[in-house]
Amino acid sequence: MAWMDILQCAYCGGPFQATRATQSDPHPQYDILTCHCSRYPVVAGIPILKKGAIGYAEATPDDVVHLIEDGKDREALVCMLLPPFSSSPRLAPIWIQHLPSVKGMGRLQALAHRRALTKWRQHIATILLDEHKTRSAFDLFPLLFQRGVYYFYFAYRFGQPRHLAALSLTSIIHDPKKPLLDLACGVGHLTGTLTRRAGKQIAIGVDRAFVCLYMAKHWMAPEAHYVCCDVDGALPFSGGAFSAVLCSDVVHDLSHKISVIRELQRLTQDDGVILLASMRNALVKQIDRFPSLLSPDGYRQLIAGMPHALLPNSIIVSRYLQRLGPPLGAPPSGPKLGAASLLSMVVAYNDAVLHDYGRFAEWPHAEEGRLLRVNPLYVEVEKTGIGTGKKTLRRTFPSPQYEEENADCKEYLPETVELSTEVFNDLAMHRRSSEVERLIERCVVLGMPRRYINNEPLTATQSEASGAFFRSAS
Repeated sequence: MAWMDILQCAYCGGPFQATRATQSDPHPQYDILTCHCSRYPVVAGIPILKKGAIGYAEATPDDVVHLIEDGKDREALVCMLLPPFSSSPRLAPIWIQHLPSVKGMGRLQALAHRRALTKWRQHIATILLDEHKTRSAFDLFPLLFQRGVYYFYFAYRFGQPRHLAALSLTSIIHDPKKPLLDLACGVGHLTGTLTRRAGKQIAIGVDRAFVCLYMAKHWMAPEAHYVCCDVDGALPFSGGAFSAVLCSDVVHDLSHKISVIRELQRLTQDDGVILLASMRNALVKQIDRFPSLLSPDGYRQLIAGMPHALLPNSIIVSRYLQRLGPPLGAPPSGPKLGAASLLSMVVAYNDAVLHDYGRFAEWPHAEEGRLLRVNPLYVEVEKTGIGTGKKTLRRTFPSPQYEEENADCKEYLPETVELSTEVFNDLAMHRRSSEVERLIERCVVLGMPRRYINNEPLTATQSEASGAFFRSAS
């Protein structure tokens, strides 16, 4: 069965007919999917099953469909990736934005913004549309996310406590009989893990942001398939399509939680599992404001009495660091759940899934097939010993908020480490020496996609300058 055969319209429930598909090329990179109620574009191999504004430029599906009909495939991709020429002065230099409001100042700010935005668009287009994809994902994050909260989250996600908790949950997936789904997958940090858990099946990543899916497809997890659609309601897949669904770091942020959970139950019906990682607890004060958090009892209410295990993230991560899977057999209740800032839940049709899992055969954050790289939280501060080639690396945090959000990582990430030339050679040659294994155990070395980051750790100066282009453009 071709992977798109499990797609259906989330609005009318109808199947799709492809315009350009042929027997020799059943899933062309650019196509038009037609159902009972509408037409949707496929851009760069990613079906865009949304209505209303799509992409940075706020084009509609019909706008992109017309470009594909006219043979303007590249223009369709640009339309989905690049921001419009907004008149907002957001990219004007800070000093210009703060000048007194006098006659002509708005025009000056708009001109400065347009100049910066033109430069930014050209630079992003050069990188994103480069067929050879010579830049790393780490190079792209400051350009696309402008060193805001999403930049820090995506650029430094590998090795986060929340990421380890999600890896622990995915470790219970073995020999699935149907595809796996990563709901609200972002740029694909966990989608790549699901491709390895999928075995002979496929993994599908879903997100509302096309640019994130494009990054996932070309930089992070190219083995997976992707669908761009809304994630806070009906989902464009047939019932019972998946053996497992992962939803990490997002359930608490959904407006229509009960509708989404019912959709996940429909997609995994009869024999699947639902993995809900890192849900924020309404009973605990959070760093950011979230409008619709639930208590532990509230999250339980969503799953309507299905067999489940609800756990504090801290327990999952503590066992993970001992190389042990999640303890789903007898999860805690009462005060321990109420005091936990983050909660994770495994929901299963078969309660035999809910038992304590033992030792990992290999560390999930450094599985075979991934390139081993130094955790990007570490920056080089000095070279020790003339002629020895040793480097001292210091654990850093990209922002105070990131440090507060991920303070638990201080329990397993050493403040400083000294790495020899041999270690860097081992990493470059993909050798898992005893020293490399020791660094993996402490999450100083992590498994990453091939296009994620360069082998050498950042220097302190490079770390400070990681958003230099965006700042210079503005």
